[in-house]
Amino acid sequence: MEGKTWKVETGTHSKAQLLLALSEYKINLNAYAAMLFMSQAFEVSTERQTVELVGVSVHELGFTEGTLFADILKAAKHQGLAPCAFELAAYLRLTYLTQDKGTILTVASIPAFSDEIHPTGFYLRADDAGLWLRGYRASDDWLWPPESVFVFVKKA
Repeated sequence: MEGKTWKVETGTHSKAQLLLALSEYKINLNAYAAMLFMSQAFEVSTERQTVELVGVSVHELGFTEGTLFADILKAAKHQGLAPCAFELAAYLRLTYLTQDKGTILTVASIPAFSDEIHPTGFYLRADDAGLWLRGYRASDDWLWPPESVFVFVKKA
C-alpha cells in the first residue's frame, strides 16, 4: 500500500501544552475540535513513543464506490492498520505543517460518544485561512467517497 507516512512522537505534551503548541503554530480549531479536545475522551499519553501514521484513501482500501466507516476500519485492520487515539490528530497537525491547500486528512478514530451532540473525530485541512485541526460529526450510515483519505497507525 502506497500512502503518505508520518512519524510522530507522543508523550511529550500535556493537553494544555498541546493546545499552546497549536496556538503558537497558528493552527485553527473549530468548535467541534475544541469540544472533543476538552472532553474526557481526549487523553494524552505520558510515555514517550514514536508512532508511524499512514494516510490511505478509501479506494486504496478496496472500495471503488465508497463505503461506511465500519467497513473502512475492517479493511484497514486486514492491512495492518489501526485506529488512532484522539491525541494523534493534534500531534500529526503539529508535525504536518506543509499540507497542500484543499486537502483533507480524516484521522481514523473510534468515536467516543454515541449521541448527536458530540463530534465523531478530527480531520486536518489546509485552506486560505491556514492550517486546521477540525472536529466533525458523521453518522454510522455516512458514505465516505473513494477519494477520502484516512490516517491510521501502522502496526509494527
